[in-house]
Amino acid sequence: VSVLRREVPPAVDAAVARALAKSPADRFATAAAFVEALEAERAPIRARSWRRLATMAAAAVAVAAAVALGMRWRAPAESIHAGRVTHFTRDPELELDPALSPDGRTIAYVAGPPGDMRVYVRQIAGGAPIAVAEALHEHQRWPQWSPDGSRIVFQAGTVERENNLRARPNALYIVPALGGTPRPLVHDSSWSAVTPAWSPDGARIAYVRARGIYGRTIEVVDSTGRPEARALLDSAESPHALRWSPDGSMLAYASMNPRFMFGTVHIGNDAPVSVWVLTVADGKRHRITDDNTINISPVWMPNGRTLLFVSNRGGSRDVYRVPNGRDGEPTAAAERITSGL
Repeated sequence: VSVLRREVPPAVDAAVARALAKSPADRFATAAAFVEALEAERAPIRARSWRRLATMAAAAVAVAAAVALGMRWRAPAESIHAGRVTHFTRDPELELDPALSPDGRTIAYVAGPPGDMRVYVRQIAGGAPIAVAEALHEHQRWPQWSPDGSRIVFQAGTVERENNLRARPNALYIVPALGGTPRPLVHDSSWSAVTPAWSPDGARIAYVRARGIYGRTIEVVDSTGRPEARALLDSAESPHALRWSPDGSMLAYASMNPRFMFGTVHIGNDAPVSVWVLTVADGKRHRITDDNTINISPVWMPNGRTLLFVSNRGGSRDVYRVPNGRDGEPTAAAERITSGL
């Protein structure tokens, strides 16, 4: 209000802003409470001005209420289109798990032969790749940036016993983004910690606690390695590829066939994978895709209401967009963004 009428007292301006708050929990509990907040500043305002201000405030709140009821405060749809494809790396070995830095200038990824890959970072503008954890002689996978771009968390070890690979439980490590000595975050000789995901505020890291190749629980530690009191999900469905929602309230993940993402021998096999969303506060799960096709690599759009994922439901593996499912939107509403990539 004060943008249009600078003489409006700050308390009145604050009361109107509170009445228009997006979340019902942030608004006044009753109309009487709103009136009381306005009455507190009534004395300094001339009666005629007061009546005009009260009318304007009431009209603004009525319009906001109508919009809230009619549109349920839905965020506007975000425009998505497939951009130009650029060949970024040309190393002779496998190159997997790309992760873009928060400032968009650097890519973290893993490269090397199966069972002996390393985490590298490389600037988008060009230059040689940098091995960030050279001192750690383990098979490394799934680098993920901290929100401030200063550190990378990754898993190291292997759990397959084929092709002469020595079984080593996976642990989680944190390393400076431009290289340094990796710091152990989660490690236990009796089970593996895989597929880490940094929360948007940088305070927590979610991961899957696994036995063998199949994950069993989704757990959370703070960035120092202290675990939370409870597991977020205890399931035999092998969750992997965790992704926090922008507000930190949900985790998207792929379910079943973790070898598609993390296998060292049978990587890329065609068993079905589905995408789910987990509500962090209560542990409730919401199915996003079917489990008859491959649906992998969920990624949140900035509005937090939309997920992108890769699927072969149309034959080729393309990018699809779908509502996150928390509000009951049908999962059949997935829209294909790319075609035949």
